[in-house]
Amino acid sequence: MFTMKLDQKYYNYILNGTKEYEIRLNDEKRRLLKKGDFIKFQNVSNESDYFIAQVDDLLYFNNFLEVINSIDIKKLSDKNDTALKLMNALNHFYSKESQEKYGVVAIKLNKNIIIKQNLSDINYDDEIFNYLKKNYSDFKEWFKKLVLNDEICYITKHNGQITSILIIKMDEKDSKQVHLDGKIMKIRTLLVSLKNKGIGTRYIKLVNELAKQNEVNHIYITCKKNNLEMINFLNKRNFKYYDDYFDEKVFYQEVMSTILMSIKPEYVEKLFNGTKKYEYRKKRCKKNIDKIIVYSTNPVKKVVGELEIEDILEDNKEVIWEETKLYSGIVKEKYDSYFKKEDTAVAYKIKSYKLYDNKKELSDFNIKASPQSYVYIK
Repeated sequence: MFTMKLDQKYYNYILNGTKEYEIRLNDEKRRLLKKGDFIKFQNVSNESDYFIAQVDDLLYFNNFLEVINSIDIKKLSDKNDTALKLMNALNHFYSKESQEKYGVVAIKLNKNIIIKQNLSDINYDDEIFNYLKKNYSDFKEWFKKLVLNDEICYITKHNGQITSILIIKMDEKDSKQVHLDGKIMKIRTLLVSLKNKGIGTRYIKLVNELAKQNEVNHIYITCKKNNLEMINFLNKRNFKYYDDYFDEKVFYQEVMSTILMSIKPEYVEKLFNGTKKYEYRKKRCKKNIDKIIVYSTNPVKKVVGELEIEDILEDNKEVIWEETKLYSGIVKEKYDSYFKKEDTAVAYKIKSYKLYDNKKELSDFNIKASPQSYVYIK
């Protein structure tokens, strides 16, 4: 997740819904942004005060003047601000030289801002909890316990009213409902009053981002057996049924990781033209992965793109060869040479690929030196 800091004024403008775009230099960090990414915006006056916004679109310009001439000032700042004031403020922070060097990106933010909220600031009589109050007789005691435990809470608002709430426990150590390997996160509550706005889906993506950052291995959630709407929602978002627990069903999801992998240029070319659909390794990653960021080794020495992983195959090396040889991208002699001292082989099956328009540096991913094989990306 990306982090950006905002002055109090602009922080409030986004929260109030008047500011729809955040504009920045399109430097090395901003070039990593993609549609759908989350940005954590911290209040400069109090960095523990923050909200999370999802990127809806990215527009590119040569300088800030182009932005101001292209996008309504009300969407860049506030209706009471002027183009001249905003231009002066931007020129104060960013020189003309830096604008010429990097260009500018206008980040369009989704209107459903996710706000980090203290549970103690939320009234348990709020309408958002109507479902829980109706279906759980001990709701009030349960809620008070969460407040005392200072559980992590996120909300969205519309016209001052809470329209959704997410409560999570980051490290569930003593769960009676699931027995899963590694660190476990529990979604304690996920409630949405505004339907068909994509808020629930954004929360699930956010949960996965938080899980990756905190090295969580599994996420789980429970719901009433008769809550068919929630069961359908979870099934569509790759949650798997685990077991029944009294009058509830338990669902879980394995947290997928991303790695940056060093690959020779001759194979990189084949991976990104579709003739090579398997990347071979001697050992499988300890974590399950769904994406490989590709570092093309000497003489390119750049991060060139990313691969979406469909499956990870692991078996006897001859079995793997027979299953993958049509799209191996290498000849059998090189395959045999690579696995000469191994009995088993691992093949990462490529689902899709994306070649970057502009090659990136390892430093863009906070990596100092090229990995011998791979490194996890947080």
